[in-house]
Amino acid sequence: MSREIFVEKLDIRSKMIFSILFIVSLFFLNKINIFISIPVLTIYVLNARINKDNLLKLLKGISLILLSITGFNYFLLHTDVWKIIFMCYRLISVSLLLLVFVENINIFDLGDAFEKLFHPLIFLKIPVYDIGMVFTISVKFISIFFEEAERIKKSQRARGIIKDNMKILEKLKLSLSLFLPMFICGLNHAFELAAAMDLRGYQGGNRGRLKVLKYQSRDYIFLFGAMFLFIIQLIIKIIF
Repeated sequence: MSREIFVEKLDIRSKMIFSILFIVSLFFLNKINIFISIPVLTIYVLNARINKDNLLKLLKGISLILLSITGFNYFLLHTDVWKIIFMCYRLISVSLLLLVFVENINIFDLGDAFEKLFHPLIFLKIPVYDIGMVFTISVKFISIFFEEAERIKKSQRARGIIKDNMKILEKLKLSLSLFLPMFICGLNHAFELAAAMDLRGYQGGNRGRLKVLKYQSRDYIFLFGAMFLFIIQLIIKIIF
């Protein structure tokens, strides 16, 4: 098994469960738990496939937020240093988890994974299959909106509307002007998708699977380790 793609080979449900457990464990942070959480997150990220450019963009994007959190809480609110560290670490952790999750899954498996994880809710008359389909389509539309925004920016740059020496307020106003064409493009894609689903006779409910999700031995070991660490952090939080 290739070390750098270990996370990619895990079942998508394993990655979802780990991400949920890790995010919940961030609420248990204290001066002891953080020294458990940091190595776990580091090992998880190092064993995943991550585009370096996307990682740099992420770190660049949250760096200003981290500086704002630190400056506001330390100099204005005089918050304890450990609380500031916990707040910054939570933001970094959630951002890295989302990046790893998005880059190490097949987007079309999200709906199936959602349906499998929440299948017991069917007994409560909750339409899990329909929610899973909506969830998959919603995530897919995120990339469509980004593509449309990039296309509109390129067309505006070609017309001379976007300039490199623009002020921050001008860039903000220009960004607001993107919303209307993006909204219209999103509606067009939604109507096209709805028409395609009608033509193919989609009626909701349970359906056949091209790819059946199955847990492997590595998934059981991974989930056992994740649950063990989660329980350890919970016990430490209760005791200390």
